[in-house]
Amino acid sequence: MPTPPPTYPADTPLSDLKTPELLLTTTLRLFAEAWRRPGEDCPDWRGGLLSAGLPVWGTSAFDGLINMVAAATRRPLDVRCPRSKVLSMDEGRLLQVVSLFQHGQPEPAKAALGAWLPPAAQRMAAVPAEAFARALKESGLVVPMRRDPVGRPAAYLIHANPGLQLVQ
Repeated sequence: MPTPPPTYPADTPLSDLKTPELLLTTTLRLFAEAWRRPGEDCPDWRGGLLSAGLPVWGTSAFDGLINMVAAATRRPLDVRCPRSKVLSMDEGRLLQVVSLFQHGQPEPAKAALGAWLPPAAQRMAAVPAEAFARALKESGLVVPMRRDPVGRPAAYLIHANPGLQLVQ
């Protein structure tokens, strides 16, 4: 299956995200900070997940997923600093992968991992990705399914839903 198009535009404002998306983005950014500044005192990325009710095995799944992606990625990942107010394409891709697993679409979710990983690594990373998505869902943290792929012109959206003309 080919890599599905991204569903989060680059530079999506964080203010447009729902709570589960914000939690996941912040967790990823804190995880990356610890990688960027080894040996320095960085906030523990697990705190938010555990406070939100995620079981310890869910944090372990996230750790395994991100470590696999970092080790096997085909290119450097764009993970923003914790203070950035916009989403990167890679942060959006992680949200997309989790959402697809949570909404019962494992094949597109595995294919979305192909934006970073070669096929063998995709298959390996799918296991912790699916476990992490399940842990989030069981904790009541569901990443919404965003259906409009990046790059569709605004005119397309207006024609797809004529009611949008009334609010634009």
